[in-house]
Amino acid sequence: MVPTMNIKRAAQVWSLSERRVNELCKTGRIEGAHKEDGKWVIPANARKPVDERYKVSAPPSLLAPGNRPLPIGITDFKKISDEYFYVDKTLFIKEILDEKAIVSLFTRPRAFGKTLNLDMIRTFFEMTEEDNSVYFRNKKIWLEGEKYRAFMGKFPVIYLDFRSVRFDDWITAYEKISKIIIGEYERHRVLMNSERVSQMDQFYFTKILTGRYSTSELKSSLFMLTKMLHEHYGEEVIVIVDEYDTPVSYAHNFGYETEMREFFSDFYYEGLQENRNLRFAFICGILNLIGEGIFNRVSNIKVNSVLDKRYGDCFGFTDKELDGIIDYFGAEVKEREIKNWYAVYQFGESEVYNPWSIMNYFNDDLRPLPFWEMTGDNEVINIFLDKADLNMLEQLELMMQSKTITLRLDTTSINPDDDEDPNALYSYMIAHGYFKAVKAEMQFDGDYMCQITIPNREVSFMFGKKILIQFEPIIPKATAMSMREAIYRADAEALRSHIYNLIVQTIGFNSADSDRIFYHGLVLGLCSMLGNRYHVVTDGDSETGNFSIEMMPLETRLPGILIQTKRVQMGESGQLEALARFACKQITNRQYDNESKMRYISQALKYGVAYSGTAIKIVME
Repeated sequence: MVPTMNIKRAAQVWSLSERRVNELCKTGRIEGAHKEDGKWVIPANARKPVDERYKVSAPPSLLAPGNRPLPIGITDFKKISDEYFYVDKTLFIKEILDEKAIVSLFTRPRAFGKTLNLDMIRTFFEMTEEDNSVYFRNKKIWLEGEKYRAFMGKFPVIYLDFRSVRFDDWITAYEKISKIIIGEYERHRVLMNSERVSQMDQFYFTKILTGRYSTSELKSSLFMLTKMLHEHYGEEVIVIVDEYDTPVSYAHNFGYETEMREFFSDFYYEGLQENRNLRFAFICGILNLIGEGIFNRVSNIKVNSVLDKRYGDCFGFTDKELDGIIDYFGAEVKEREIKNWYAVYQFGESEVYNPWSIMNYFNDDLRPLPFWEMTGDNEVINIFLDKADLNMLEQLELMMQSKTITLRLDTTSINPDDDEDPNALYSYMIAHGYFKAVKAEMQFDGDYMCQITIPNREVSFMFGKKILIQFEPIIPKATAMSMREAIYRADAEALRSHIYNLIVQTIGFNSADSDRIFYHGLVLGLCSMLGNRYHVVTDGDSETGNFSIEMMPLETRLPGILIQTKRVQMGESGQLEALARFACKQITNRQYDNESKMRYISQALKYGVAYSGTAIKIVME
């Protein structure tokens, strides 16, 4: 019987929507497609039809020269509005005006549009000689009416960006913080000659500007600048702080956290707590540091984390917004591929895509690559792997198989070194965007009960690279490379041999807990090397050594992989061989390769594995 697949499977294999595959079947574009019992059945080896809309070799994104480009790495709202394709996030302004929180903290992973949103807020609210309404007249916020337009260009704004405070000692970090504050004072030099600002305050202003200040005076600099701006303009002040957590994170990593915490605790307390000169303060970063001391005396702060419902769709691209980008660039043929690779993060109840990855995908000839990986060193994954015990590795394996784990999280506890809260590491990973909470329910004590997993294939790929480095003593680099090369060539025989060698290598790794190390090394190794081409499912018990691994390919040209293991305490070679044959037979008896799963797979690699200690016997079919 010729292997076949249904519309859903064909859509996955060809990176198309199910609706598109159904249309191709109806119009006779898929050779051999026919209906059985009213449903389309497609030969597993059928070729993906060439899309008539894109017969030229250029990618769809380049076929319309009049299209505006996407703003990769650009955070200047005005420039984007004038020259680039902009995904309209201006209703963020409406939400913050409706809520009226005096101090708002927004935490999101890196490269999710925090800086651009802050610059948008600045452009909207800031009192300038320029008419900034031209940047909003064609935006959603304009359609909300005069109630919101009345706030445009009305307030003096203080803008502090701490992203560059990345040093390994307190003295250098302090000097950089000072320069950033001085730079903002320089931007408001008009205050030096203001008739509404007292001579004493102007003298203070001059001391800050010329660098003749004490540490105590620098701690008061935010409050004093709001005071002078309020006096000069007669309007309350808006404060914007970007990457507020970067200085604190570096201080923690390099051992001067006490000095940094002490400085910012006073700085924010004076500037934000009960400051009558303040209209709003908007603060952005990756981590919620409420519990780390820098906001310990700021009681009027409203935290908006990745688990909170409000503002869920204000950072990142929603599904509707992504569809708009796809339509604009005429890339409907790539919709399935985009969403398979980059779907989807969960912020509160909103599902969003990483804007950095999406924009780079369109800019890079519509090729699916781990673009987010390039925005940082991803040391966060190493932190998790270094601290992971065997139970945490089991949880990671489940998440790499697109399954969820359930944990209770305190979102104010995000210190990965917190030994009193073992789940703080998971909160840390969620904040950074390497895990996501599919579901989060707040408990009576403010903690969240969360169902957690890895967000998408892109992040899973990043985990895979780090895992292979960590597991190199168990899985040699040469083995990983050979397996990936065999996958690329769709060479089933070479893959059969490499998996055999992988099983032998992992069981041969001596450890105090060798059975579980064998299991974790094998499962995590396979997930890391093949996870982007296969759907991995495990079943059984790592402690007894009796488990199965089922790997269903995401491409019809690749073979299925089925592994069943058996362990005995003491076994001779003959016993192991008989048990290995039994394990191989069990694959068929338990219908791991039943027709409903294998109908679209041309070949299945079956491994019956029996072992005792480091002695092993493998039977292959």
